Amino acid sequence: MLEMFHSQLENGSIAKSIKPDKISVKYPVALIAVFLWIGFVLAISFMDSWLSFRASGETVSNGLSIERLVFGALNKNRMVLFCSYCFELCY
Repeated sequence: MLEMFHSQLENGSIAKSIKPDKISVKYPVALIAVFLWIGFVLAISFMDSWLSFRASGETVSNGLSIERLVFGALNKNRMVLFCSYCFELCY
């Protein structure tokens, strides 16, 4: 048994069976949509929300109007990503 293992190790048949050929993803568009959505949420949460109120000369009403525009754009993008995610999973 040990001799057979050594002979397979020497001719490389064990090493060939261990190597993965390719990594495949079943739903690539859905995966991309999920990571884009996570990126949008993190960008809004950690950068935009507190940056728009810390700018010099920025009033509260201006900051709120900027936030309304940003969150509106985020919601539109989120709906597009959700539709692409559902389309990928259904078809």
